[in-house]
Amino acid sequence: MQNSRWTMARFFSALTVTGSLMRLLIRCHVENAVHIGVKTLQAFELPKYGANVWLEVNYKTEVALTFGVTANEILQSIKTPVVTLFPNEEWNKVYINLVTEVSGYPNALDYNLFFGGINTTDDTATVLIDNIKLLY
Repeated sequence: MQNSRWTMARFFSALTVTGSLMRLLIRCHVENAVHIGVKTLQAFELPKYGANVWLEVNYKTEVALTFGVTANEILQSIKTPVVTLFPNEEWNKVYINLVTEVSGYPNALDYNLFFGGINTTDDTATVLIDNIKLLY
């Protein structure tokens, strides 16, 4: 990645299961494509076997963003994308159902959440994410 630059204000670690709010701003300026990836520092013990697990997110983005779950088993971690949100000019709220991805790995000890995107333009791309809540 030549001449790439990005900054983050606050990390995804501010996410908690009690519904705390988190603000994150990522800006990129690149001559070539750059991948942006963020995951929770904290792993979460989530209910399995068909129990409801939701991720609530407010977002506004100039690049497509993929949200997903990493299931942490004893000998491996399995990263599973859940949904891709397309660029938009207005703030949107989305509820992402994680029940299939969480229940699909019953041997997981815990789970991390992640999101990522790729800026394929030569311009600065802005990703705004606010009010992240993990609900179950």
